[in-house]
Amino acid sequence: MSSNTYLCSSQADVFFERYDSRPFTFTIRNSDWSPVNITGWVLKLRVDTEEAPTDPATQIFELDGFLSNPGAGVVTFTPTQDQASLTAGTYYYKLEALLPSPTVATMVRGHWVVFDGLCEQAPATDVDICNLALSFIGDTSKVLSIRPPDNSVQSKLCAQMYPMALTATLEMHHWAFATRRAELELVDMTGAHDHAEHANHTHTWGANCDCTEWDYFYVLPNRLLRPISILPLNSSDDYTGSADFTIQKDYSNTVRLYTDVQNAVLLYTEYVDEPHLFPPNFRIVLAWHLASMLAGPLIKGDVGAAESKRCLQMMQMYMAKSTFADSNHRRVHPTQNPNWISSR
Repeated sequence: MSSNTYLCSSQADVFFERYDSRPFTFTIRNSDWSPVNITGWVLKLRVDTEEAPTDPATQIFELDGFLSNPGAGVVTFTPTQDQASLTAGTYYYKLEALLPSPTVATMVRGHWVVFDGLCEQAPATDVDICNLALSFIGDTSKVLSIRPPDNSVQSKLCAQMYPMALTATLEMHHWAFATRRAELELVDMTGAHDHAEHANHTHTWGANCDCTEWDYFYVLPNRLLRPISILPLNSSDDYTGSADFTIQKDYSNTVRLYTDVQNAVLLYTEYVDEPHLFPPNFRIVLAWHLASMLAGPLIKGDVGAAESKRCLQMMQMYMAKSTFADSNHRRVHPTQNPNWISSR
């Protein structure tokens, strides 16, 4: 398996009613979306009660994959009735592939929600948000899937525009559900000096930095979307003591975070693409944002342009309400009055 092989799940972040033993089907593809021939592969689906288990006792069960169409990269896992009768709650799965070498590779992680009866509200999905956006512009079509898209024009447009709308909406505000703190990992300087000598450069570097302007540089967290602030290790709120920082490429052409803070903690917006985690207000804002992007291609001309503008206005209205409510989740202890208050 090449390093750029990845797995596209047709049922990632799914939900089902108790006793629902329908199979889970996955397709393994290359980065050009071509299927990988998995003939001879051994694949397992491990199910836990924890997202990142450290204790084997958290494992609920393990399924062996059936290569239902190995030439097309398709593998299927079918739970038994007993396995499907799990109590209501969230369960985490990890699909692993035993490669030709004795190495187990994790192909994908995900989770599903088991609920009791139809009285439970099913978690929101990206398809739900796409269909809500379509309804906002008066399109009665129903998208069935966007990963991969179904054969409709609406689905293909949603597949293209939903990730852009999601990223842009996440960047518009420090949403509480997408805000994370991470203790940053110092960059390993091994090889940095050799690199400088090879390039015939002479540097007076900081304590752990490949430049003279900053003392330290750090590895960026996965799924970082927008940095907010650099905090001391034991900061009691989100902003007090925030330090200067910059994000730029290091000596190896890798993007890093530079600051003068030792043992730095980064407060940042994370790229969250799990719709069941979105608050209702955020889903509405996102749907209006997506609707503004869909209006032009689906309606065309001046009418489509006017509809897109209307959707943006609706998004801004809901955005103002949502961010006001969301900001109440923020923990801040200001130590002084702002300048405009002090000068009154």
